[in-house]
Formats: sequence, C-alpha cells, structure tokens
Amino acid sequence: MNSALIFSLAFLLPLLASANPKGVEKAKAAQVFCAPGFACDPGVGMLSIVERTDLGQCTGVLIAPNIVATNAHCVPPDLRKSGSSCADRIFLNFVPTPGFETQLGCDRVLVAKGADRRGVPDLAILRLSSASRRPVHPVSRQGFPAGELFRMEKVTPVDGVPGIVGRQEENRDCSAMSDSFFAPLFTHAGSPVVSLTGCPTVNGNSGSPIFGADGTLRGLHFAADDADDEWFRAKHLNVKGKRPLEINYNDNFSCLSLPAEAGAGDAGASCRSAPLENAAYRAVRQAGGVVGLSFNDFESYEPVRDAHGRELRISVDEVGRILRIR
Repeated sequence: MNSALIFSLAFLLPLLASANPKGVEKAKAAQVFCAPGFACDPGVGMLSIVERTDLGQCTGVLIAPNIVATNAHCVPPDLRKSGSSCADRIFLNFVPTPGFETQLGCDRVLVAKGADRRGVPDLAILRLSSASRRPVHPVSRQGFPAGELFRMEKVTPVDGVPGIVGRQEENRDCSAMSDSFFAPLFTHAGSPVVSLTGCPTVNGNSGSPIFGADGTLRGLHFAADDADDEWFRAKHLNVKGKRPLEINYNDNFSCLSLPAEAGAGDAGASCRSAPLENAAYRAVRQAGGVVGLSFNDFESYEPVRDAHGRELRISVDEVGRILRIR
C-alpha cells in the first residue's frame, strides 16, 4: 500500500495563482455543473480555496443555512485555528439553480482538526458569511451499520480548462466494509473513521458527503490509499474475488464531537463502549497473530506475525472478511 496517504483533494491544485488578489479573483469565478443525466443535490457544493500562491478545491455540504461541513485538510494551514477568519479565502460554489444563490463566502472557521494526523477523522466546520436559501442536510448520528447501502455525492475537478471548474456527480450502492481486514479502524457502526467499498474517488473529492439509504447525512469522505500488488504480496494476503484498487477513509458523524453550530446534539451512549477491533482482527489475533495489527502496521509493507515471529498467510474475500489463516 502506498505509504503516503493520497488525499482525495490533492490539496493544492497547481492553478498558478501567482498572487493572493488574483487567487481571490479566480476563486470567485469558480463554476460547478451537473453531470449529464444526474439530478444534483442543491445542498452540496464545491469549495474554491485561496492559498498564498495556489488554489485548491474540495466538496462541501450545507448542514445548516450558514454552516458547511468539509475536511480540515481543505482549509489552508494558516486558517486551521478555531475562530480564524476565512473571508476571501474560501468560497462555496453551487450548480446554478433558479431561486438559489450560486456562491457564498466563508466567514469563520469553527473547527478544523485531523489534517496532519494519520488514522483520525479529518473534519472542518465553517460558518458562511450569510445564510443560504438552499436545502440543508442536518447531521445524523445513525452511523454506518453493516448491510446498509450508502450514496456519495462529489464534485470532481474538470481538467484541461482554465480556472476552477467542477462536475457534480455521485457514487451509488456504496457499502460499509465492516469486519474487514482492509478497515482496521472500522470496529463498529459508530467508529469515527469508516471505509466503504464501491465508492471510487479521485483527487478533488475530499469533503464529499455520504448519505444513508434514508437520505440522512452520515459522514464525509476524506482520503484513499492505493492498494498495490507489492502491498498484498508483502502482507501474504490472498483475496478470493476482485481485489480492491483503493481503500478509502471517511469521517463518521455518529460519535464525533461537533460544535454546537452543527446542530447534531450529543453522541450516543454506544460510542463510549465501542469494541477496540473488528471481527477480522479478532480472528487474526485468535489465530496467533500478535505483531502487525495496529493501523500503522496495516499501512506498512510488513506481514502479520505470531509470537514466535512466524509470518501468517491470510485469505480474505473481496471486501476483506477472513476466510482462512495459516
């Protein structure tokens, strides 16, 4: 697995904003259009972001009329302190829709945490300069139960055109990789970080909202890791079926601590008694695996070993459920 996390933003897209005023001008001129044949959600938009010498873009979702949720790594490093002004640095852009605004400016960073840490939620909550008339998606604490299908709505950068342009589209029929060897952080429906299968992403999709089968907002996409041949070989990992091309990571609102402005209320009691490992990692431990089961070990090119240093051979199905350990 590529040891460097591939943020789905590829955060600073090299759009060559040579000075801040020009960057602001380009960010204000950003455009979003709907993928052909797709009915875009009017509460999902594209963030155009002004850095000192570059521009970036992410996806964001309205969780209240003047509040947007996205990823912390989408926020320029100098603005990540709570209370920072984001005026003329971040803009939320929408597909033009009659009766609704097309762009709103950012006013204040309420929280931006997890951008520089591995294996933790990557979340930013921003207050906008004015309230939107568009429909909003209140945060749901329902989490990511096994067996439920999810939908990700994302804004993908359009290459080969001047300025910041995004195409709004979706992934349907995404499913939770619960009890999976590929998802060591995903131990229960309320795990702060969850992984999905069937939801491919590209650079620029960071902050994409994930909706449950009932349409409620459950989380945000923030990153993906390459699952390359060398990693599978090093892990002595045999996959019966189609091997995943990437392993993605997503914020789960179920148990996250959120600012009052997010309107989510307190996390449930189940968040305080969560299991420390999922069924796949329990099975490996019960089979004698004691070395190589942390998240950092998972990302490394080192095999799982027993107490005597013997390398274990692990067979899984295409979503990472354990089939055999020897």
